[in-house]
Amino acid sequence: MFKGQGFLLGALYLLLVLPLEWKKERVDGFDRLDLSEAEAMANRMAKLRSPADDTYRDKDIALRHLRNALAHGRIDWSQDNLVIEDRDKQKKCKYRAEYSAADLGELAQCLSLAISKYFDNVVMSKNAE
Repeated sequence: MFKGQGFLLGALYLLLVLPLEWKKERVDGFDRLDLSEAEAMANRMAKLRSPADDTYRDKDIALRHLRNALAHGRIDWSQDNLVIEDRDKQKKCKYRAEYSAADLGELAQCLSLAISKYFDNVVMSKNAE
């Protein structure tokens, strides 16, 4: 269980922002990092207040929106919920969602498990060669 908002945000940065950047850049086989379970979980947990809170054409990419909001500092706490915003000014798209602290803790655990599997399947197999 996470004790404190700052620690939780730091953990999410470490478990989401950096790995997605490494995955995009194909650093050390990170393109084989499977975040499908975390993506499904993030989509399920995201609380949008209205359809106007997601004007992106692509749907069900809550993990990407969360990553962007964390990386660009577009986050705020409202009571016990993290409010995130992602936007693309060129395409005039926006995304706004809320996550409870408990949901973010579960998501962090899911991300941690995905990274652990990556190390077991990719890194350890390289070391065994």
